[in-house]
Parts: sequence; C-alpha cells; structure tokens
Amino acid sequence: MKLKYQKLSTLLLAFFVFSAVYSQQINTMYFMEPVPQRNELNPAFQPSCIDLYVGVPVLSTIQVYAGNTSLPVFKIIGKNSNTNQIGNLLQPKDSSGGFGSNYGDVSSYLKQQNLFFTNVQINLLSFGYREDKDLFFTFSLASKVNANIGVNKDLFGLILNTDTIPFRSYNLWGSGVELTAYKELSFGISKKVSDNFTHGGRIKILFGDANLSLRVSKCSFTADTMSGAYVANTNIKLNGSIPFTNVFFTPMGFVNTNTTQFDSATTLLNYILNLKNPGLAIDYGFVYKPIEDLSLSGSVIDLGFIHWGTNVFNETLNKIQMKIPQNQGSAAPNFDPSHVYNYIAANYPADTSRNSYFSWLSAKIYLGASYYIRRDLSLGLLSRTEIFRSHFYEQMVVSANYYPIKNVAGTLSYSFVNNGMTSIGAGVNFRLGAFNLYLITDNIPFYYTKQFEPEISKPMPDMVKALDIRIGINVALGCKKIRDIPSCE
Repeated sequence: MKLKYQKLSTLLLAFFVFSAVYSQQINTMYFMEPVPQRNELNPAFQPSCIDLYVGVPVLSTIQVYAGNTSLPVFKIIGKNSNTNQIGNLLQPKDSSGGFGSNYGDVSSYLKQQNLFFTNVQINLLSFGYREDKDLFFTFSLASKVNANIGVNKDLFGLILNTDTIPFRSYNLWGSGVELTAYKELSFGISKKVSDNFTHGGRIKILFGDANLSLRVSKCSFTADTMSGAYVANTNIKLNGSIPFTNVFFTPMGFVNTNTTQFDSATTLLNYILNLKNPGLAIDYGFVYKPIEDLSLSGSVIDLGFIHWGTNVFNETLNKIQMKIPQNQGSAAPNFDPSHVYNYIAANYPADTSRNSYFSWLSAKIYLGASYYIRRDLSLGLLSRTEIFRSHFYEQMVVSANYYPIKNVAGTLSYSFVNNGMTSIGAGVNFRLGAFNLYLITDNIPFYYTKQFEPEISKPMPDMVKALDIRIGINVALGCKKIRDIPSCE
C-alpha cells in the first residue's frame, strides 16, 4: 500500500490540476536596461549602449524556474528519521511515524488552490541591431517548456489524511493542466517615434513539440461513512500530442501505458527539426517619457495559440454519480487513490478520439514606471498580470537599479504575488570588452538547513517556495550615450 501511495501521490498531483497555469518569466529583468533580452518583456525596449548584439548560441539565455505557491521546501522534501533516506513528504506518514506527512502537517500552508510549476527556456539563436537612431530590429529562436502541477486543497486532504475521512464532499472543481513544449521563432521591431514615445511589436511563429491539456469542469468525491463508498461526479477532458509516439487506449478508453509505442529511432535532431503543430503569437509594447527622468511603459505579451494535429489523442470522462465501493482490507473509509482509479478505469468507460485541437498561450500584461533619482540610480515599479482561462494572476515588483561604475549594472527587487508569496530578487550585468554578461534571479533564499547531512553536505534552502535563475552571454558592439550613466561612458 505504501508503494502505491508513493507512486499515486505523484500521479494524482500531476493529473488533478487546476486551471491557473503560470508561464514564469523573471520580472527583475524588466528594468535592467543594458540586458538585450529584456526586450522579451516589452518589444518597445531598445538596449542601452548597444548598436548590435549577437547572442552566443544556446548561452545567450538559459532560464530555469521551479517552485510552488504554498509549501516551503522543508514540507516537500525531508529525511526519514528511521532510515535517513531523503524523499518526498507528500505521502501519508508511514506506520512507524518516520516518514511522510499527516494532513495537519501541511494544511496551514495550503490555499484552496495550489500550484507546482517548472519553466525552462533556452535561446538557441538571437541577435539585434540598430538602424539609424530610431529603429531596432530583433530576432530569436528559442525552445520553451512549461510544466505545471496544481492541486486543490481538498485533494491533499484525501491523499494525506490517514484517519477516517469525514462525511462531506471533496470538491476538485476547476481543475486542468497545460504541459507544453514548443519552439518559438520571433521577429521584432522597435521604433522611436519622438523623444518622448517609443513603441514596438513582435510576431512569433510557433512549432509545438509536445502538449498535455486536461480540463476539468467538475470533479468531486463524497466519502460516505454509512455505506463505506465514495460517490464521484466527474467531467474531465484530456487532449494530448506527444511527438514520435503512438498512444493506444484500453478497451475502456483509458491510455494504455503498456502498449503505447515510442519511435526508438528518433534523434535529438529529429526533435529540433520537428516543424509540425504550427502556431502564431504577437507582442506589443510602448515606452512614454512625460519628463526627462520618468519612463512609463506597458506591453501585452503572448497573444497566441498552437494547433495540435500530430500524434494526437483525446479522452473524455463525463460521468455523474459514480459509486465506488470501499477497498477490501483497508480501514473504512480511507481514501485509496489506486483503488479509486482502478475501479473507475474498469467500470466507467471513457470516450476516445484522435481529433486535432488548439491550445492558447497565457497572455501577460506588463505596466511599469521607472524614475531616475540621480544619474546612476533609478527606482522601478512593475505590475505583471497573467491571463489564463479567464483567470487573472497578479504580481507587483519594486526595484532599485544601480550603475556604480563603468560597464556594470546591478538591480535589487522585491516581489508581491496575489497568493501571498513575497520574494527578493537581484540581477547583475557586466560589459567585458565586446561581451555582455548577465545573471538574474527573482528568488534569493535566505534560510538554509543542514537536516540532509551527511547525504547532502551543503546547506539547502529551507523556507523558500521557488527558485529561479537566468544567465546569458551576448557579443555587443557600439555604445551610443542613450543616457549619461556610467555603464555608457
């Protein structure tokens, strides 16, 4: 049973997810003027002190972002006090009390909807150049992966509660998933219309590599202490497109992992050159300077879609009042995820098809203000709103941007997120001859633990909920004194 819980706690966290899918970008970069790639957040931005830049292939941008909105690290990963093994705490505590969690251990940290996310971006190619003094053109080819796992608070209660489950409904409504990998080919232009106003746009041609999209309009379980059964209501639709893979179904309409076939002859080059599943997106941005030291800016990013038509599969489970008997041999009426899934898969057939479908990128709106309080120091305020499936998710960032010496720039930021998260970020940019290097993060860990010794000798982040980093190297030429700051001298 314990092994089933270990596997299924991960499976269910991956399966039952809510519809708020974050496509994380590191917001600290927004006010780092010497970084060419900040143009990704607002296509009107023209890099200061640069007439031409060429990103070092693959190394011009490497970004990794991982975390969650509710639980600190020490509530997800821990050490078994009996065996000293390090592992996942998001499973019921074992009988010896040495590993796992009770629901009470994590409930105070949870919100009704909780999200686990991972974002990876690598810019394979990128360059930009200035035409005259008013126009700046950009080009990039990037590979992006967004993986998001969310879980309703009630589902944590069902999985982690090893005591008798109270007689009530556990509502998992509003769930969904959007796991997407795609390549992005973009062309942008920024035009300085006057000394006070600059605007820009970008068109993105997308090529979808893989997608798993789960939409849940209804999903609830009621634990019936009188009959020892669960009554389930579900309305779930799953769409998928997995490259170079043939997905097969069981006779009851569920994905059959035993017969699904992957083309073993597929190479990394096949993956890179896969131009199927086309899509399109656009960006627009502006910068307005009402007075010399004040800049107001805004942008709309990732208005677009991908059409999935290769290696697709669709599965729909639309059932009302499924009655699932209690698993034999378990303490009634404890929630056994493996029993519930197996019973549904054996007794309630799903509808299957292989129809193409669309998935939408999560659009983002940036509104920013920056003011130079002296020639080498500016303060910034940024609002970032992400829109996904009619939900709005807000972040606010304040930053101080400092240019202490020639060709060096630094930024400190403090972020507020609508779910209560706060974090401190930092960024640094160097101009070393023709090379422009940067390192940025939105989340600096301040609390560390040594509880994993001796298996892990270094102190590990403790209270942090997310970790991210973005690094890049560009070859940058030219230095017009767009602003009289040390990094342009």
